Parts: sequence; C-alpha cells; structure tokens
Amino acid sequence: MTYDFSQYCLCKCISLDIDNLQAFSINSRCIIHFNIRSLTSNLDDLKELLCNLNERGFKPLCVLLCETFLNVHSARLCNIDGFNLIRNDRNAHGGGVAIFVSDEFNFNICDNLTYNDSNEFECIFIELFLQGRAHTHKLLIGEIYRTPNSNLQKSHERFDALIQKIPRTYQQVIIGTDQNIDYLKLHINSHSDFLHMLISHGFTPCISHPTRVTTTTATLIDNIYTKGIYQTESFVIKSHTSDHYPIMISLDTPAQPSNNSVSFQSRKFTTE
Repeated sequence: MTYDFSQYCLCKCISLDIDNLQAFSINSRCIIHFNIRSLTSNLDDLKELLCNLNERGFKPLCVLLCETFLNVHSARLCNIDGFNLIRNDRNAHGGGVAIFVSDEFNFNICDNLTYNDSNEFECIFIELFLQGRAHTHKLLIGEIYRTPNSNLQKSHERFDALIQKIPRTYQQVIIGTDQNIDYLKLHINSHSDFLHMLISHGFTPCISHPTRVTTTTATLIDNIYTKGIYQTESFVIKSHTSDHYPIMISLDTPAQPSNNSVSFQSRKFTTE
C-alpha cells in the first residue's frame, strides 16, 4: 500500500534552493528548525542562512536547533546579532538542543518542558509574548530531539507524555523536531502510530518533502508541528551545511513584539 503523507499537511510545502525563495510580504515572520550537527562548526553557515532569509523578506521569530554539540565553554562563541541563545546541552558528547530567539521579543523558559531523558530524548521550550490587535498573547515554541535507534515505543511514550504536560492555556504551539521517524515509511505501524498520536493531540505536521538526502537515501525525519497556528507555506531549504536540510514555516499573520525585550546573549537552563 502507498501512503501519501502530504494529505496530513494543511499547508503547502515547497522544497527549493534558497536562491528561489521569496517571501510573499516584507518582514514575513517565520520559524526555522535545523539539525545543525555542531553549532560551533556551522555557525557561519547559519549566519549566512539568516542573512539570505532577511534579504528575501523573512524575519525569524526563532531558530530551533538540535545536535548543537555545545558545552558551557563552546557556547560562549555562538552569538548571533539580534538573537538571544537558550540552550539545553547534553551532559555527554554530542546532542543538545537550543533556540535562538529574536531579541525583539520577551520570552520565558518553560522549565517543566525542558529536560533530557537518558540522552535519548532532549527538549527545550519557551513562551514568546506577541502583541495582537487587541491584547498580548503567548506562543509556546519548542525543540525536541530523539536520538536514532532509541526504542520506538519508548519514544512514542516520551512524546505523548511531554505533549500532555503542555498546559491547555497555550492555544498556539509550534514544535520543531528531528524525530528520527521517517514519514516516507508510514506503512510501518510504529511510524503511522506516532503520527496519529500527534494528530490526536491537535498537532499538524508542516513538512512533506525529504529533509535528509544522501546519494542513496531520502528520508523525512525532521518536521515542524503546529497547533492553533495558521501558516501560509512551509519550506525545505536545500543546503549542504549539515546532512539535514533546514526547514521553515512562514506565518500568515504579522507577529509584533509585546514591548522591549530581554537583553541577554546566552543562557543555559540545565545544571552544569
């Protein structure tokens, strides 16, 4: 049986080179997820990506990263003008998740949603304060990394438990993830069960094209999930910075800062 994963995505997904990328409006707000495979090694490439996006009319609210490979020392080298860095480093080699948050916005870390489970499941969440037409509202944004070859049933339970911990007061949620579960193989019951679990919680996947491509394989293991969010398009940006492509969603409503933002460059929320 053939499964068409795109039927589960409510927005149009486009895979393209960045030279062909153009925002529909100036200063279009967006969210990026990227398995960067060492932030220190690929920091210049990330800065170039953000510069190219800005030139094409995109202004990221957040850049969600996994496999950052950071520690307290290397993180000091990883600053990007216009962003604050929030980290959850792994207490061992590799791994780690982080969020670069636009310094236009106030935010809080969600400590109860930020943790590392056995170096197999890593997550970090913030609440971002946005100014709507009538009032300020909160947008919950998170990054999750599931290590490859970890037990699928256990991973399913970890995602499910984390999502159930999200307070219902958050009506808008965005989650970026390298879940290492391939949606091009939905004929595998554990893969389709995972997808349907997320859908049952009200989350919609935004990416329907392969996100990790080699000379012999193509897999769809990275995604951005939204709940209560209306985005115009999603993108897979073909890049050779990492063995994963950056992925992005653009938001169809302008997101404005609630007021003057916090002013720190980098913060780590786990114990050294």
